[in-house]
Amino acid sequence: MKILKTASIIICGIIASVTMTLGFTQPIKEYSAITAYPLLVADDTDTNVIDVTRLFKSNGIILDVVKRSEQKMLIPLGSPFGIKMYTEGALVVGFSEITTENGKSSPGYAAGIRKGDSIISINGEKITSNENMAQIVERSNGAELLVKYKRSGAVYTVTVTPVLQTDGVWKIGVWIRDSTAGIGTVTFIDPTTGYFGGLGHGICDVDTAQLMPLRKASVYDVTIDSVVAGKKGDPGELCGRFTSSKVTGDILLNANNGVYGKLYGDFTGYRAYPVASYAEIVTGPATVITTVDGITPKEYSVKIEKISGSSEGEKNFLIRITDESLLDITNGIVQGMSGSPIIQNGKIIGAVTHVLINDPAKGYGIYIGNMINMTNGLELAA
Repeated sequence: MKILKTASIIICGIIASVTMTLGFTQPIKEYSAITAYPLLVADDTDTNVIDVTRLFKSNGIILDVVKRSEQKMLIPLGSPFGIKMYTEGALVVGFSEITTENGKSSPGYAAGIRKGDSIISINGEKITSNENMAQIVERSNGAELLVKYKRSGAVYTVTVTPVLQTDGVWKIGVWIRDSTAGIGTVTFIDPTTGYFGGLGHGICDVDTAQLMPLRKASVYDVTIDSVVAGKKGDPGELCGRFTSSKVTGDILLNANNGVYGKLYGDFTGYRAYPVASYAEIVTGPATVITTVDGITPKEYSVKIEKISGSSEGEKNFLIRITDESLLDITNGIVQGMSGSPIIQNGKIIGAVTHVLINDPAKGYGIYIGNMINMTNGLELAA
């Protein structure tokens, strides 16, 4: 496994993640658009009805934010940030058939393990990394293993018997992933709690399209060096690099509608904006705060074109980039801009989450109230 450790790492608006198969000596590096994964699966036409994810089952939660919105103040940032995330256990991303003297076999799959499962322990030993799991399998010498894994929040236990590959290595035929890294945009800081929200959508695994189970994640300073402009059928991306190995914050929650945690910086003197109620969002002009060069956010004009009838989910309104200076650079919304805060009539209304593949100038935004609810949860848990 290769963990990103150097002070200057080039990542072009996407996540660099590591996958390995148990017993394979050379980890395979894969690149997946995890910070902007929804940008690759957004509806490809603005005529489609917005299908919002039903993250909150109780409308009372949303209404509570609306009632308190006049008093709630947030600092919109639009700053790029680097993420290094380590999963809880080892995420299963695929399977392989192991060639043995008796033919081909895939013990993990045969035992009932499936893509998207998270292996959390083997024989009672906690799984903390790809290598840790590979070592447990290797030293089994073919003895049965008691594998505990999570699937959709439930925990299961199965018995898996490793097989000896023709090269003399014990394997169970499971491909796993234990970490990921990339860049995104910080949406806001809550000046009363110090909590931040970013991305506006969760960090999902590129192979399973599921939220990556969070064990721990850290925030790092990054700078944007260049931009690959978007075009029809091919979303662009911000190209940035980690500028320091110093941790500048902690991510405490990876949820469907963003990542949340604490930043260590001093935000005294930053302008705070009132939070808009959902009813206050209107079609027409607005602005987005984002960073497409260096580390300094800038404000650009956009237009709110459509508003969903529901305040739930991650795609609450349709936006279009109208600022010619931003269009000249990005041609619209690109990967890495996820989380860029949107301001309308002097209030923060939400953040960029998706781009329309066939029209990169257009995309979706999430209502800010949905993100505030997640930080409220952190406050209650603290």
